[in-house]
Amino acid sequence: MTGPLLSRKYPICQYLPCVSQQEVFSIAKTFHVIEVDEARAEVWEPVGKKQKFWFADPTLGRCLFKYSRQATGEHWSEKIACELCSLLNLPHAHYELAVSRRGRGNVSVSFCDQSSELILGNEYLSQFCSDYDTEATYRHSKHTLNLVFTALSHLEPPKDCVLPAGITTASDVFVGYLLLDAWIGNTDRHHLNWGCVRHSVAHPTQKVTLHLAPTFDHASSLGRELQDEQRKLKLNTHDIRGTVSVYAKRCRSAFYDKETNKSPMTSLEAFTQAAQVLPDAAETWMVQLEKISCNDTLRLFEQIPDDLISPEAIQFAQELLDINRQRLLKKGI
Repeated sequence: MTGPLLSRKYPICQYLPCVSQQEVFSIAKTFHVIEVDEARAEVWEPVGKKQKFWFADPTLGRCLFKYSRQATGEHWSEKIACELCSLLNLPHAHYELAVSRRGRGNVSVSFCDQSSELILGNEYLSQFCSDYDTEATYRHSKHTLNLVFTALSHLEPPKDCVLPAGITTASDVFVGYLLLDAWIGNTDRHHLNWGCVRHSVAHPTQKVTLHLAPTFDHASSLGRELQDEQRKLKLNTHDIRGTVSVYAKRCRSAFYDKETNKSPMTSLEAFTQAAQVLPDAAETWMVQLEKISCNDTLRLFEQIPDDLISPEAIQFAQELLDINRQRLLKKGI
C-alpha cells in the first residue's frame, strides 16, 4: 500500500476509486466508546501486567475493562484486531473501545458463563509436560508448537462458533490464530494469551467438555507501541534497515521451534511451521485472508474516533497489514 499520508481531511476515497466521498462517509460509522466507572468494579484481575477489572454491563453482560498503557495505541489495536478476526471468520473475544477515569482502554465481553471456566495455556500445557514452568511468561523455550498441537489434539473447537468449511478441529482453528498473529504482527501469544474453556455439566453422567477458547488479547500488534515520528521515519526512509518491511520481519511470536533454541520464532515462521503440519487448514485460512482487501481494513481504521488514532498510525498499520498479507499469501515483499 502506497500513497500520501492518510489524513482526516482526505479520507478513504483515495483507496476507494469507485466510491464517492459522500458514499464513503455513509459507509464509515464511528465505533462506539463505552464509558466505564471504576466504582462498578467487582473484581480486579490479577493476571497480566495491565490494570483491569471485571464489571457487569447492563447490555453486554460480564465484561473486563483493561487500561491501555500510556503512549501506546493498545486501545485501537485491540479493537481493530477484533474486527479483523470478524473479517477472517475467526472465533474471537469481542472488544469495544472504552474509557474510564484514569485513561483509555477496552472492554471485552466474557466468553465464559456461570457453567464454564477459562483454563489458560500454561496450566493446560502442564498436563502434557511434567516439568513445564507455569510461572514464566516470555522466553519460555518449552512453549513449542509441537507441545501446543499435542495438547490441542485433546480439545474440541470453540463452542457455538460457525467455522469456515474444512475447519473442524481445535488445531485447525489454532492455525487461524497463528495466521492472525503473522498478519497483524502480534508479539504476545504467550501461554497466558490462549487457553481452553471447561464446560461443566448438569448431570453426573454427562461428559465434561474442553473447548479451545476464542482468540483474545491482541493489543501488542499493528505497531501500537511506536510514536508518530517513528512511524513517519519508517514509512519514508530510504534506509532499507529501517523500513516497515524490516519492522514486519522482526515481529517475534512466543513460540519456539525447539526447546534448545535461544530465541522464539517470528510470527511468520510459527504460521509456516503450523502450515507444514496442517496444510489444508492453513490453505483455508489463507483463502479467508485473500478475500480481505486494503479497503476493507481501511474502513475499520476510519471508524476509530479521531482523537484515539492518528493518520500516521493508520498508514503504518495499513502498510504493515499489506506487507504481512503478501508474505502469508506467498506473494513476497
